[in-house]
Amino acid sequence: MSSGDTQPIVVAPVSSRAQTQSAPPARKTTTEGQRDVLATTFVVIAMLAAMQIASAYVPDYIMPAPLTVLAATRDLLFSDKMHILVTLARLA
Repeated sequence: MSSGDTQPIVVAPVSSRAQTQSAPPARKTTTEGQRDVLATTFVVIAMLAAMQIASAYVPDYIMPAPLTVLAATRDLLFSDKMHILVTLARLA
């Protein structure tokens, strides 16, 4: 063989070879899914508790209590539907 007949050898890095040969990620099992839901629930409850505790030490205009926020949200959703629709239309 002459030197003009040789083909260059391309060596891929080990990390790229591992990515092409690996299997797709498996779906979460039921236990993992339940653990995710439990963790999310715990975080939401902890945040609401922190909000309630903080609302006892600072003025309402800085940190209102969770029930105050819920009542204001309910009032807004039932009384100002036109404002909500206008805002949603602007976002679209």
